[in-house]
Amino acid sequence: MLLIIVMARKKKEITKEITKEITKEEIVDQEKTGIRHLVECNCFLPQNIKKRIWHKFPVFSIIDEGDNFIEKIVQCNNCGFIHKVIEVGKSEPTSKERSLAIRKIDEIKMNIPEVFSSILEQYHCDISIWEEVEFKLEQKMWGSNIVISKEIIDDGTIAGKLITIKGPAMVKFESFTRQDYIS
Repeated sequence: MLLIIVMARKKKEITKEITKEITKEEIVDQEKTGIRHLVECNCFLPQNIKKRIWHKFPVFSIIDEGDNFIEKIVQCNNCGFIHKVIEVGKSEPTSKERSLAIRKIDEIKMNIPEVFSSILEQYHCDISIWEEVEFKLEQKMWGSNIVISKEIIDDGTIAGKLITIKGPAMVKFESFTRQDYIS
């Protein structure tokens, strides 16, 4: 009789563990993700070379719970041309010169705590960084790192600043350096 009770308890514990694991997997599958990436415009920056290099600019995009890319309208930070971002790294130019659908930093600023907006303003962050901070705050992605500035120092050394979102109005601000080897 004691053996049956022990086996029943073990079966119940195993069932609970399986249920917990399935629930965790379902939650992970249902989370949205965000990515900052570059899209290419048909404009180019003035350069003193024969071959034109097309301008690329950063955008922040969201991939929903079903792994579907959410399309959006953005504006080139060089020429002002309107693009429809259709997937990571790809956009289609539109015929519009203006659009009210384009988000502005002032709109995002109203949605995030001042501790974040003051840092982003101080470092003159582009709209993609503002959108990433807003997204990670909305998704409660505590512990997330966001690079807000970086530069190449010399010999492949990259230095910059990043913030870590610690909570709804808590941020850790730090510098970083790393050595990139180019072969």
